[in-house]
Amino acid sequence: MQKRKIIAVDFDGTIVRQEEHAHEKTDFVLMPNAKEVLSWMYDNFYTILWTCRDGLVLQNAVNFLSANSIQFHMINQNMPTIDFKTSGKIFANFYFDNRAVFDEQEINWLKFKSFLTKEFLQDDEVFVKEIVDVVIAEPVSTGRFITEEELLAAAKRAKG
Repeated sequence: MQKRKIIAVDFDGTIVRQEEHAHEKTDFVLMPNAKEVLSWMYDNFYTILWTCRDGLVLQNAVNFLSANSIQFHMINQNMPTIDFKTSGKIFANFYFDNRAVFDEQEINWLKFKSFLTKEFLQDDEVFVKEIVDVVIAEPVSTGRFITEEELLAAAKRAKG
């Protein structure tokens, strides 16, 4: 199985609506489906909040995310597993930023989830499904059958 991928996500205009004078705000408006997809991402990828914000302006964003139960593994820093030094740019397998989306006016989080699944998870899911099809039909040494849920949970832990 593949190692867990790193996804970097911008804040302004990506997680929350882009607003004028955003640096002065402490109340933000989440983009539709952002919270749900970010929660799913946290469970399936290493996630980094990647933003130009710093100091108090960054803290306002972090406080908002925390109040909305949105978690990231790192904030504006590389994952500790990166075994090389970079410049100020963080390393990620994919960077998600509204400034890079040209075909839509607003970020579509459900399309992004679909993209991530196809790009980074689908092979693992197909592999696990093939294992499930074989293992569920065969008893283990204890004489009981492994449930699909047990096997999928074990595969998720192994990817982790």
